[in-house]
Amino acid sequence: MIRKLMPLEKGSTLKELFKEWEEKNDEVGKRFREFNISSLKEIRKEQRKIEDQIYKILLESAPSDIGNILPEDCGSMELGFEKGEQKFYFLMEDPDQKDEEKLKILAITIDHKRNVDSIKDFKKE
Repeated sequence: MIRKLMPLEKGSTLKELFKEWEEKNDEVGKRFREFNISSLKEIRKEQRKIEDQIYKILLESAPSDIGNILPEDCGSMELGFEKGEQKFYFLMEDPDQKDEEKLKILAITIDHKRNVDSIKDFKKE
């Protein structure tokens, strides 16, 4: 599924977007426990807009070696947020992976200060 990147809201900082995303994520968990599917879908729709904004900042902030491998949008990527480090993770199949190798995940991260990094062969610890 391809999602069109939305323009950034004026004055939105990554710290604010992270906080807003986290609040929506907490709300998603609450609605899921209540099995309130219609409300859950609406909150996830709002959360995806925030993800798109964060991804747009990532695209603008990424050094060229990382920017060149990133897809146009984050619709096909898995996402995660690390509360302690205030870091957003965008996970994708490593483009350098050979066909015969087992799946390797490449994580592209951005923190609230717009620092972008990549983690080869990413594994959740």
